[in-house]
Amino acid sequence: MALTDFQPDTGQVSLQIDLVGDTGKMYVTMGVHGLAPASAMTQADADDLCNEWATDIESAMCDVYSISVGTVSFNSGASVGNANQLFAVSMTPHVGNVTTDAVPQNTATLVRKLTGVAGRGANGRFYIPGVPEAEVDQAGVLTGAFVTNVQGDVDQIIGDWAGIAGGYEPVVVHHTLVSPGPPPVYISAANTVITSFLVDPMVATQRRRLR
Repeated sequence: MALTDFQPDTGQVSLQIDLVGDTGKMYVTMGVHGLAPASAMTQADADDLCNEWATDIESAMCDVYSISVGTVSFNSGASVGNANQLFAVSMTPHVGNVTTDAVPQNTATLVRKLTGVAGRGANGRFYIPGVPEAEVDQAGVLTGAFVTNVQGDVDQIIGDWAGIAGGYEPVVVHHTLVSPGPPPVYISAANTVITSFLVDPMVATQRRRLR
């Protein structure tokens, strides 16, 4: 489900991940909150949000995967009449850093979005495809060195986003069902700030979704 509206100064960043020889597209998303209330997001800010995040997850992907397209939907509050802005971001491809073979694309590195608030609903996760075959065993456990390397990079996301000109922080975006439909209708609710990220030592797959 994709939200079509957001709280003021809040939105969503989406990165498109491509695999060589595969016409299917994969996506990762992250909620974003502006630290300068009622300031309109700029195209430069949107570009930086996508590029910084893409840079911080390159180390988790083999080089047959790349990120070159991003989108940012953002409600800049009163400065734009509480309407969503939509930014398309074209990037010089961020190619995975690992040159070995990758496991099938239904297997991914799981990164947990931690907020410090108890309960699964207050936290989140995203998945990075392109896990290097040499970095995972038959039980799905990632090597300690790989986990440490990727953890060091995703730890940079919060600081990188805060350092963008407009100033931003990652959040878990919540929603409330107002009508069951069909189609169901949701409105955005208060957000929860992400305080850290945690790389899970076990891969996630379509058959074994880690929560």
